[in-house]
Amino acid sequence: MRMGNLLWFGIVAALVFSFWVDSFSAYEYHHFNETELSLLESQEQVHSSLLGRTSVMVGLTVIQSAAGKGAVCLDGTLPAYHLHRGYGSGANSWIVNLEVSHEYDLSN
Repeated sequence: MRMGNLLWFGIVAALVFSFWVDSFSAYEYHHFNETELSLLESQEQVHSSLLGRTSVMVGLTVIQSAAGKGAVCLDGTLPAYHLHRGYGSGANSWIVNLEVSHEYDLSN
């Protein structure tokens, strides 16, 4: 009976340790540098290249004038956005991606 309890304790300890380690990788994943691709984006690039499709890479536009107005993240970085202008029949359609990390000081 004692060996069974020890086995269950080992299993629970391994699960707790694995969740603890995963929490560090989740933190790094959600706080990545803007120049890095997320795991999903990098996998999509691999699958697209295997199927002969090309991905649309959209540049990051940093809003330099925001610092003068105090519109910065809590870590001091400037806000930025991704903009992809449409073409052809969708020339007047845009896709704007604004990512919010909930680290902005909106108290002003």
